[in-house]
Amino acid sequence: CCLLNEINAKQGNFVAVGDPVARILQLDQVKVTVGIPESDVASIFDLDKADVIIEALDGLLVTGHKIFLSRQPRNLARLYNLELRVPNPDGRILPGMFARVELVKQVFNRALAIPLYAVITQGDDRFVYIEKESRAKKRNIKLGVLVGWQVQVTSGLKAGERVIVVGHRLLDDGQLVEVVKNVNDPREILKP
Repeated sequence: CCLLNEINAKQGNFVAVGDPVARILQLDQVKVTVGIPESDVASIFDLDKADVIIEALDGLLVTGHKIFLSRQPRNLARLYNLELRVPNPDGRILPGMFARVELVKQVFNRALAIPLYAVITQGDDRFVYIEKESRAKKRNIKLGVLVGWQVQVTSGLKAGERVIVVGHRLLDDGQLVEVVKNVNDPREILKP
């Protein structure tokens, strides 16, 4: 529940009214404050919770619940304060620790996403190669939202089609290909 963190008064000291005698911390819950740029504030209004990652605690992942979003920016960076309440039952999260907060600004149901590095750009055209019947087939695509290393495909590709992600920049349309590895998650490519 509570922890005595600092004692300012010593036995025999005179203490004036209003002088702090001790500092007590309540650590069963902690507050995480994150700066939100003006361009993202509108998408944060309806936010209820967010993932909070504490790297100093081996990437501890906890859920923070929104308790406050400032209506006025602070400092010259023009960031709006978002405060999250994070449960801390074991007291491992300490005041002053750095946290990374992952905020979901928009949800796309049934969106088709591929690794950004699979996309080839030539002028204004964007395309990928898919494997069909052991041949590379060029597909012009239109892109949507970029999230991390993945990009949404809004047209030109269907769910279940196999996108070539290794060696694709050396291919020609219709070229014979051999599938070496099938993966559902592009991060699996690096695994032996």
